[in-house]
Amino acid sequence: MNDRATKKFAAAGRICIASAAIFLGLTVSAPHFGLGVATAQKSKTPVSPIAGCEKFKEPRRRLPALKPKTTKMLKPVDDLINPPIDEKTGKPIGEPDPKKALPILQKVMSRCKDCSEYEKGQMNFRMAHIQTSVENYKNAIQYYEKVVANAEKLVAYRQERDIIYTIAQLHMMSEDYDKSLATFKRWEKTCPPPSRVNGTYYAMLAQINYQQKNKKTAMSQINKAIGMVEAQGKVPQENWYRLKMAMFAEKEDYKNAIIVMEKILFAYPKIKNWTELSSLYGAVGRSKEQRGMLDALNVMGELKKASQARNYAALLMNEDAPYPAAKVLRKAIDKKIIEEKPKILEALASAYRQSQETDDSLVVMEKAARMSDQGKIYAYLAAIYIDAEKFKEAHEATKKALTKGGLRSKSQVYLFQGVSLMNMKKYDSAISSLSKVTEKRYRKSAQQLVRYCQAEKRREADLKA
Repeated sequence: MNDRATKKFAAAGRICIASAAIFLGLTVSAPHFGLGVATAQKSKTPVSPIAGCEKFKEPRRRLPALKPKTTKMLKPVDDLINPPIDEKTGKPIGEPDPKKALPILQKVMSRCKDCSEYEKGQMNFRMAHIQTSVENYKNAIQYYEKVVANAEKLVAYRQERDIIYTIAQLHMMSEDYDKSLATFKRWEKTCPPPSRVNGTYYAMLAQINYQQKNKKTAMSQINKAIGMVEAQGKVPQENWYRLKMAMFAEKEDYKNAIIVMEKILFAYPKIKNWTELSSLYGAVGRSKEQRGMLDALNVMGELKKASQARNYAALLMNEDAPYPAAKVLRKAIDKKIIEEKPKILEALASAYRQSQETDDSLVVMEKAARMSDQGKIYAYLAAIYIDAEKFKEAHEATKKALTKGGLRSKSQVYLFQGVSLMNMKKYDSAISSLSKVTEKRYRKSAQQLVRYCQAEKRREADLKA
């Protein structure tokens, strides 16, 4: 995971937990795993802080109540943390404002000289929640630990367990993965067998181990998380699948990465997932399946990346479909998805040429030549001029190609030059150019053209005689 992604992951979420005095939900950020890279994505769905313990009968604790005076002092704080419900609308009155609640709670705590241990604990609890909300995780952990240190006198057993779980998550958000794992193990002791921990917990452990490069352990845990959910006939979270897929992709085990990615696409048919599966098919040379993915993206109007458009056009060309390839490139250029550079224009001109669209090919290649100093561009332009029977222009293009240099094949250019001169009936010059063709693959054609030029010279001489 790169530093940028790690920082985003660490700042991704805000955690709250339930207290005896007020109800606060828990929201946990879940990292999004792409092809071997983890990035942050905020969870839109609240995740329960309790990952199991359904069968465990919790010890009951007798806890005191807050004094009326203390309750009154804390009410403004509680209303800002968790706004009261309007009886008429059934909706909260305003939005939570933990930043505004912070100085009020600090003032209450500074005046609480004669408060009971229980009341101080409840203030520490609220302070921990506020510090979490403003993403000051280090302070939040300190306040939560103060509560846990004397939990038997301050909170119910379930709340103690939830606080420990939250502390583990905060260590995770702070990138202190060793402490996070240790705290989760501490939490497990509050949830003894035969209690059943759910997949969410194992998925979180897998994420932590992934960050610590413990890939084997992470894979085992994410498999367990996914298996528990699938066994219930339900669909695991997309991010769980993505973590598994990322680990396969990092090992270049694309076969298994594809199996997981196909599951992702089936359960979560997003454009992003169509794109990534297409890339994976390309990585293993499954061009037919890659073409199918790109066909679908094209129909949906979602070919929005240069690499996608180029790959799609290349696949079409390989399948002898040059005109559709030309349409893909033309559309991508017009929409500025692909930057109009000589190399791209050359590919577009080639697609048009193979489609027998010589005029379109010529327009594109002339533009490429104006943008480039490379001799190979003019060599290809000469070939298209010959197709269009514009032999004078073809001859000029060959001269520029030879002058600028950097050619793939000089022999090919001399062949083009000979052809253009021959069609201009300049047979001596044509023979001179064709005699410079030395490469074996072009020599036979050049020799045939030389013989033709010689025959035409004799024929013209006979006519004049």
